[in-house]
Amino acid sequence: MPAIVENAARVYRRRDMTRQTPRGAPGVAIFGGAVFDRKYRARQPLVPGTSNPVDGSHSHGGVGRNVAENLARLGARVLFSTIVGNDATGDALIGHLDSVGVDTGRVMRTSVRPTAEYAAILDEHSELALGIADMAIFDLYGPEQLDRAWPATAAAEWVLADCNLPAQVLADLAARCRAAGKRLAANTVSAPKAVKLRGLLERIDLLFTNREEAGALLGNDAATAVECAEALRQAGAQTALVTAAAEGYALLADGAVDWYAAPPASPVDITGAGDSMVAGTLFRLLNGDGLADAARAGALLAARTTETSDSVLAELSPDFFARLVDAALVKG
Repeated sequence: MPAIVENAARVYRRRDMTRQTPRGAPGVAIFGGAVFDRKYRARQPLVPGTSNPVDGSHSHGGVGRNVAENLARLGARVLFSTIVGNDATGDALIGHLDSVGVDTGRVMRTSVRPTAEYAAILDEHSELALGIADMAIFDLYGPEQLDRAWPATAAAEWVLADCNLPAQVLADLAARCRAAGKRLAANTVSAPKAVKLRGLLERIDLLFTNREEAGALLGNDAATAVECAEALRQAGAQTALVTAAAEGYALLADGAVDWYAAPPASPVDITGAGDSMVAGTLFRLLNGDGLADAARAGALLAARTTETSDSVLAELSPDFFARLVDAALVKG
């Protein structure tokens, strides 16, 4: 599909010449979604079939994109591969990642579909009344796009894939990581998309999911995160982190499942919290922490993220994260 990458070489060269952040080998190579998010909160009870007054806002989203920005703000070297449209929305998404230091040199552009968007219509109580998503562009990310991006991951310590990408690409990526001896992390994204990982659990070194998504992946109705983690172990998963929102998370490691309560928080907006947990965990793994300690640090970052309206904390930095973790250690 030549239209998918019709401007790729020109875009890559222009960005390489204008980068201000020094580049080295990526610590994490991320393959996943970049989405433009819109939220509309109703000022009064919604009335079907007519115009409703709302307060609107927008932000940059997508699991892979959010994780990439978090990691870059933490000081990690990050390569991000996705596909966006040849439109102003795609320019904005990629331009912002460039500005925080993410290597976007393997982002694909296409004129076939617009950049992915998600819109949430919230009622007067800020509860989701309707969500609509245009994600068809990710179906255009195929083997040829993976071929273009893969060589740049040669020195990456971790590869992260999210389930916005097609199932065949995820399977191909898992096979490449296995052949190259790379550690592969995966994020299920949503219950409908989690099923793309069926048959791949034994090839994934670290699975990030929640109990609903894990249930969909497994095809069962396990009620708790601990039950989900145990079922994942029986299905062949090596290591998994199964979240249960504000309750906490279950950690499968070394053949055992342990439960950890979530850090205390006063949530304002949970958008992006799970992505920040993924980023915090991977960052601490890159820096030598064991998995239990890394996941605890990730949970602290997730809790703090829920206390703002930001999907990615604007003040996030290596020092901010270190202080956050140190303060928690002092408390207990």
